Amino acid sequence: MSLVQERGGYARALRHQDLRCDALVVTDRRFWRRSTGSEQRIANLLLYLEQRGVFVIAAHVGHVGSVGSEARREQSAIEKFRRDAPRLGILTRPWNARSIWPSQTRPLRRAFVQSAIERWTPPIVLVEFLRLTDLVLPGPDIHPKPSYWIDTHDLMHQRAERFRREGIPLERTLDEEEEARLLGGYDTVLAIQPVEADGFRKLVPEKEVLVVRHGVPMPKDPFPLECTDSGLHSKLPANSPRQPLRPLSPSVGFLGGPGEANRHALDWFVTQVWPTVRAHFDRPPTLSVGGQVCREWTSPDEDIIEVGPVDSAGDFWQHIDIAVNPIRAGSGLKIKNVEALAWARPLLTTSIGAEGLEGAAPDGLRIADDPMTWSKTLIHWLSDRATRHEVGRRGRAYAESHLCPEAAFLDLEQKIAQTLGETGR
Repeated sequence: MSLVQERGGYARALRHQDLRCDALVVTDRRFWRRSTGSEQRIANLLLYLEQRGVFVIAAHVGHVGSVGSEARREQSAIEKFRRDAPRLGILTRPWNARSIWPSQTRPLRRAFVQSAIERWTPPIVLVEFLRLTDLVLPGPDIHPKPSYWIDTHDLMHQRAERFRREGIPLERTLDEEEEARLLGGYDTVLAIQPVEADGFRKLVPEKEVLVVRHGVPMPKDPFPLECTDSGLHSKLPANSPRQPLRPLSPSVGFLGGPGEANRHALDWFVTQVWPTVRAHFDRPPTLSVGGQVCREWTSPDEDIIEVGPVDSAGDFWQHIDIAVNPIRAGSGLKIKNVEALAWARPLLTTSIGAEGLEGAAPDGLRIADDPMTWSKTLIHWLSDRATRHEVGRRGRAYAESHLCPEAAFLDLEQKIAQTLGETGR
């Protein structure tokens, strides 16, 4: 039994992991859903480590539902995830927001994490997101003391500055001094791409910084057939006013999660770029928008297909000819871009969107920031099937070399092995 969920917390042992935990991963993301970039990042990392023989327990401190139907749905989703990682232990607790005062939640979650550390005495405690630092540090007084690692996902003060520059509201912000203070409590910092690793080394020069990109399994047959009908309209409600995609019309796609940055990017694209592109063709191309962003963004154009959430990236990209990511704020590594490259889709993105993937440009992806260059590039690709397929093939080759799990997670795997060796595990 690797799922432990009870009203009073975890009271039963993880059978085959009761005596061993190589790494405790602390997160508040429902990674088993794999519905956003951050969830996919955590899920892929956990799956890779489990498959490489690392005994991992994930302590989830977020909301997974109270006792009842919501909790049962989450438990079913977790067990479905665990079929791919049967040795992975997952600790959850059904935080009932209706019975706990907000001021009590944080102390209870800290006690939950601290108890897990004391119980399994892991050599490594890996925290997913800097905002959870106060749940983990300072840690319990145990021997041997764990090595505390932080998987950053973003350079937070840079992210906040970029959001401010674009006039995009951001709920959580950190200045440079506060970010350095929080990072200073960890032994090792994991950066999701090389440029940010350099930024972390300047912030905390005394700390070890590893580059751990996002690793995505490579689809076996990614190369697109020329779409005559994307099939995505079949996912729309039966009473949807949307029409099926035009036959023989190449398709452009954006896949994104919730968040103001994605909505801002789409607004810019559909007002500054897409009208020019559509007007160039007698038979206009189609634009499809997929992912959880559709729950928060409404298209101003009835000809834009809003697909909505999809079960997997493959469900979307296999029906799309060209990938776009006009993101204009943020940091980290854009998971949607990694997936597009893995699916051999020619990718057009911004300078911010391409951070961490610069090595794929210009042959495997194109970078543009102004509407004119965006329009010209898309018109060229839409008009020239051979060019877009060649860009897609080169992007896939880059992904195979740098973004498969074996390449992206290699340094992390070696660091874990070194740490476990030092502790005699």
